[in-house]
Amino acid sequence: YIFTMLSPLARFIFHKHDDALLKHEYDDNQKIEPVYYIPIIPMVLVNGADGIGTGWMTKIPNYNPREIIENLFRMMEGAEPKPMVPFYKNFKGTIESCGDYRYVISGEISVIGPDKVEITELPIGTWTQSYKETVLEPMLHGTDKSPAVITDYKEYNTDTEVRFIVTLNRDKLFELERDGLHKAFKLQTTTTTTSMCSFDENLCLRKYDSVLQILRQFYKVRVDAYDRRKAYLEGILKAEASKLSNQARFILEKCDGDLVIENKKKKDMIAELVRRNYDSDPVVAWKLSQNREEVL
Repeated sequence: YIFTMLSPLARFIFHKHDDALLKHEYDDNQKIEPVYYIPIIPMVLVNGADGIGTGWMTKIPNYNPREIIENLFRMMEGAEPKPMVPFYKNFKGTIESCGDYRYVISGEISVIGPDKVEITELPIGTWTQSYKETVLEPMLHGTDKSPAVITDYKEYNTDTEVRFIVTLNRDKLFELERDGLHKAFKLQTTTTTTSMCSFDENLCLRKYDSVLQILRQFYKVRVDAYDRRKAYLEGILKAEASKLSNQARFILEKCDGDLVIENKKKKDMIAELVRRNYDSDPVVAWKLSQNREEVL
């Protein structure tokens, strides 16, 4: 944890003015983390989700934040959001819809010579080491069920780039091209959106039928948060204005000689201010009222 830090973008996504709206958990009567945050865009669609628990599982693909923002603006204008296709940053392959709930994810492979192909992208979720061990090695050495297909391969992978150079017989290359290189080199996978489960604003697990349903649910929660944020900011500004008015009145009455507090005990000074209808610190009082509402 000592090597982690908050991203500079975090406070743009989780705005500081929303902090006061968050309901917090309590542990041993100590206020701890919020029950949930309210980002300005649905981060579950940006980062995706993949997990399994007792009686439930979820698999939510990643989506392009720019498309999400565009759809939120459309909804603000009263228009219907556009359908979205899964998106993964820096992924150079293709993601194609093949039905309402199914997508084909393809890596990148190209012929670079009469007996060579170059693999420059793997399907989402496929790691270079596992791909080498489960696909390229069996194709090189053969298995009990299938003979060798390639004669050699070299890897030039980095931490951000995939690059395999595969050598094979010319006739075999023609055969694989005819049947499809993506299929032969297992560079296609599928993903579905039939198991998109998530907690709603009431912390109830729900199954969502489409990504747009998640977007609409988020939109409702976010608009409500904006209404509450506006009310909170109006309240704090009114409290600050009242505090400044009390301070200005105090200064004027002191300068005019109407208010005398010299050589008085603190409790007597407070009693005098109360008698003159001065407010206690309006900002502190208002914040305490908000905290009581949260506890209730």
